[in-house]
Amino acid sequence: MWWPEEIILHNKTGLLVNIGDINQMSSAINELLDDPEKACEMGQQGREYVLRKFSIDKFKKNLQQVFERE
Repeated sequence: MWWPEEIILHNKTGLLVNIGDINQMSSAINELLDDPEKACEMGQQGREYVLRKFSIDKFKKNLQQVFERE
């Protein structure tokens, strides 16, 4: 299981807020609504980050390391 902090780089690929903090959440949403260019850039950065971090080659390498440890 992945936690948001492991897949989101704050202010680069998305915005992280404290769990249950409705004010922080609404501020983050409004920040992106007020700056669509920033939202678009974060989306693009997020896509690139996920493609790198979770690529098939990376998955194979990690899986191979698991088998080599056993």
